[in-house]
Amino acid sequence: MRPSRREERVAMPPPEADPPATQAEQAFGELLAHHRRQIGLSQQELAARICIESGRPTVTRHEVSRYERGRRLPTWALLTAIASSLNVPADEVRHAAAKERQRRRGAR
Repeated sequence: MRPSRREERVAMPPPEADPPATQAEQAFGELLAHHRRQIGLSQQELAARICIESGRPTVTRHEVSRYERGRRLPTWALLTAIASSLNVPADEVRHAAAKERQRRRGAR
């Protein structure tokens, strides 16, 4: 006797979750969002801090959102202001942005 379709179905184990990325492996947007949330800032508050640090009045919440979602990357000059606004080493932010730029070039 052949098993029914219901009996043929085998319970699949749940997919294994990917291990969390180390900070060196995080995409720039993930790193930015992680540090922003860690210090309890909204995107608007971070944008205001970046404006103060950079002297540019044009960084908006929408721009921060684009960075976090990976839609855009800030200019090299703005990376230092972002790092300072988040109280993280500038090298960490620059490294994440460089890796993201490299990844994007490879995807073309």
